[in-house]
Amino acid sequence: MNDSANMEAYTKYTWIQERPLSSYHETESLLDGRNTPDEAQNTGGLFTVLNEFWATELADVLIPRDQVSVGDPLYRGTFGCLYKGSVRGLSEEQPRKKMEVSIKALQDEADMDTITSFMQEAMVIKGFKHPNVVELVGVVLQRSTPPYIVTPLTRNGDLGHFLKISRATSARTITSRQLIEFGIEICKGMDYITQKKIVHRNLAAKNCIVNDDLSIKITDFSLARDVNTTNLNDKGIRSRLLVKWTALEGLAEEGQFSEKK
Repeated sequence: MNDSANMEAYTKYTWIQERPLSSYHETESLLDGRNTPDEAQNTGGLFTVLNEFWATELADVLIPRDQVSVGDPLYRGTFGCLYKGSVRGLSEEQPRKKMEVSIKALQDEADMDTITSFMQEAMVIKGFKHPNVVELVGVVLQRSTPPYIVTPLTRNGDLGHFLKISRATSARTITSRQLIEFGIEICKGMDYITQKKIVHRNLAAKNCIVNDDLSIKITDFSLARDVNTTNLNDKGIRSRLLVKWTALEGLAEEGQFSEKK
């Protein structure tokens, strides 16, 4: 790690130490490794210095790394990969019971800006509870590698892939009624998100997953932002928007995101 990265790590560590970590002792055991000033100067420090902050913000959804098994990759993207996996110990009554999950992970060489944006997604979906919006199973914090975001596994994959497969397979033909129902459920999910004052900014068929009962859940909140706390017109944020899925007014220099019923 170069000198500037060392200084950034140590500065962030100092800033975090000054915060009132009221729940730190309750979550300390869930962290994969401790955070000290010396560690902040070593390789991996950029990952570890923010663990205490994230542990505080996500205390009720942290999952110990040894309870998570990472399996085969489901999808590989520019910044990371989505894996099939399992988590045990989520139920106090059945601690050995495993839940099949999707595990979203960044590449090991991800920079701090990418990791911070990744964790913002966990912050956004943490409070969601709606049949047509993905729910957060938990987050895994690690000592020297990027964290994991864990969500329920859906065997049918995303809506775009599901529709392509249905065209080629007579046994899985989608009726017009089902297509309309897909649209209605997406609208219900987006209405819920809007009520939470969240702008998704990346709604596409590939970001809607199909459950076993053919219901739809909106997923991938990597570009989502809270309109109450974020300047949505900040150039750094807007530069990440995908032109194909962005409304014309959102692409304008002075573009404003608005809500209409």
